[in-house]
Parts: sequence; C-alpha cells; structure tokens
Amino acid sequence: MNSPFRFTPLASVAIAAMLSQTLAQADVGAFESEATKQLTVQSPDKTSQLSVTLEHLDRSQIRQVNKGRNQAPEAWVGDRQVPSGVLWRRPTLIRSFTVTIDNKEIKIPARFWNDLAGLELHKIVINRAPRNAQESQELEEFRDSMRNPTISRSRDGGTVMITWVRPEE
Repeated sequence: MNSPFRFTPLASVAIAAMLSQTLAQADVGAFESEATKQLTVQSPDKTSQLSVTLEHLDRSQIRQVNKGRNQAPEAWVGDRQVPSGVLWRRPTLIRSFTVTIDNKEIKIPARFWNDLAGLELHKIVINRAPRNAQESQELEEFRDSMRNPTISRSRDGGTVMITWVRPEE
C-alpha cells in the first residue's frame, strides 16, 4: 500500500513521546501544593497582609544539650541556641515576620515570634483553571485545609488577627 506518510523508527519514538507527554499532562490534577520558605497572605478585605519567611534547619546539625533531670533540653545549631521545639517538631524557625496594615508596616518585636518552631508553609500550584463548580469547590476546600497562616481584620479595622496551625507530629 502506498502512503504519503513514511514513519522511521526515530519519528515513531518522537510521536510516542509527544503522545505520552500529552496524556501525562491530561492526568495532572487541577491543583497541588508544594513547600515554600516564603509566603505573603492578605486579609479578605485586602487592607492587611502578613509576610513570613521560614528557615529550615538541617536536623543533623542540631545538637541537644541536656541540662538536668527536671529541665528541658537545649537545642543548638553551631554556636546559636535555637528553640528546643526543633528537637521534636519539624526543624523550622520563623526568620522574618512582617505585618502591614493600610500600607503601613507594623513593627512586631521578634520576641513574639522567633521562638516558634515546627511551622510550615505551602503554596498552591494551580495546573489548570477549574472546569466546573465541583472543581472550584474542591479548590476552596483544599485552600482551607492548608496549614498556612491567615490574617483577618475586624469590621471596624481596629484589630488584626493572625492564625497559623502547627501540625503536631
């Protein structure tokens, strides 16, 4: 049979590779999450925001120093003492914590946030737009299930609340 198309082994491999890539992309979910070290979140009314950066410690670099029978152990990374929570939680620490309200940065002393360990940040990767109402609802539920910080502001604007769920291991 005479055909205008002539496939060589190399062309057949290229076509198969393109087809498998297309099928693989079709199989990708609409959204997923991936860990990140920095995240900025806004309040629903967009008048306040929180920017956070995490430091991930290498667990093999954390040294535990036992102080005595009835005292909590200390944790050290090199010559820097770190919160002992990194010994039994995820080895993460907050490196920066910035709150902005009405485009003005509010200084929050480090003593209020630099001893919190074990928190995590995730960003949502949207692979494709939701195709229907069910996928839109699933995306909202997925966002709500993330353990990211949130910031909200009271109706009169006088109070800002920050929440961040820490996964206990």
